[in-house]
Amino acid sequence: MEPGNLKTFPILTTERLTLRQLSDSDVQEVFLLRSDALINKYLDRQPSKTLEDALKFIEQVKDN
Repeated sequence: MEPGNLKTFPILTTERLTLRQLSDSDVQEVFLLRSDALINKYLDRQPSKTLEDALKFIEQVKDN
């Protein structure tokens, strides 16, 4: 793998899907996913209990 700017998250687009970096405006959707008991059933993580938890998760993803 060649060195490059790993801080820039590319936007990948297909006919049916766009992948992009999370942003603070995604907080409601992230909260819904991370607080859903069925989704978290087999995951080793604490579910989000508040929007602030979801926002902290988004910041962690963006920082790493």
